[in-house]
Amino acid sequence: MPIPPGYTSVTVEQIVGNNEDLELDFIGGDGEKTLGDALHGVVLWRKADIKLTASTTAPVQTDRPSPWSPSPPSPQPPPSPPSPPAQRATSTPTPPDPEKEKKKTGSGLPVAGSS
Repeated sequence: MPIPPGYTSVTVEQIVGNNEDLELDFIGGDGEKTLGDALHGVVLWRKADIKLTASTTAPVQTDRPSPWSPSPPSPQPPPSPPSPPAQRATSTPTPPDPEKEKKKTGSGLPVAGSS
């Protein structure tokens, strides 16, 4: 059932005074006809009849954070992904460069008998 204009859904947590027999404008979802029937249930209530006042007698729930408490710290960015493991040396040695081998054979000393 849609909520009619001018009404809102409220949870009845506490009934003050002798209002248990107050008839509801709409029968509740579980057949509640009076405010007492709707205790700890949800009913439709005229918005014009809702008055929010500070009260020290209202029950306090500690399992929910207060809307006025400071917000928790922002989550840290995720860590960067780990770097790939270092390449392991292979057991097969790299063959020598043939160009370097040619240079190594020449000693740079003059050969006997040449001027």
